Amino acid sequence: MKYIFPLLTILLLPPLYGQQIFGLSYNISIPQGETHDFIENTSYTGFGIEGRQFINEKITLGLSFGWSKFQQESKQFSGNTGEIEEHLLDSFPLLFNGSYFLFGETAGFRPFAGLNTGVYFINARKFSGAGTFQDKNLYFGVAPEIGFLAAMFNDLNMMLFLRYNYNIKFSGSNSYPYLTIHLTFVSISIW
Repeated sequence: MKYIFPLLTILLLPPLYGQQIFGLSYNISIPQGETHDFIENTSYTGFGIEGRQFINEKITLGLSFGWSKFQQESKQFSGNTGEIEEHLLDSFPLLFNGSYFLFGETAGFRPFAGLNTGVYFINARKFSGAGTFQDKNLYFGVAPEIGFLAAMFNDLNMMLFLRYNYNIKFSGSNSYPYLTIHLTFVSISIW
């Protein structure tokens, strides 16, 4: 948490180049690896907030916050009896990002690639007749991304990008990787 204030200070300083991107996103998350072992269902419940500052015509630095909620319910059989088992996982990433755009600001379609790094607060729970399991931890993670920014009208733009979220596990914990599809409507402001 001690790094959040300096990052916010940098982002709130007067722009170095003149353009800022701010947007809200709808996120679809697809479980990968150990996340898929825990919950197989794709999550259609997620949102994000993106803020990026252009430091020159093609490079941005920024912050993003998101939430993805995975859930799955299944019936487990033991002999002739069955019980409902519910798996839930909430992931809250707070990430610092840097991105490189292929074309300059006058282009209507701008592909980009970026890298995010930061923390993930993950709360995984399993409820069954045998009891409750909970894995609630704060993880360091990385998330490469690719996508594009497309002009729509006035200063409203659309960003569509894929981000592979990978949190680094430590001893006694699980890793919960997942792929998110971000559909983001952004405003580009010029100072």
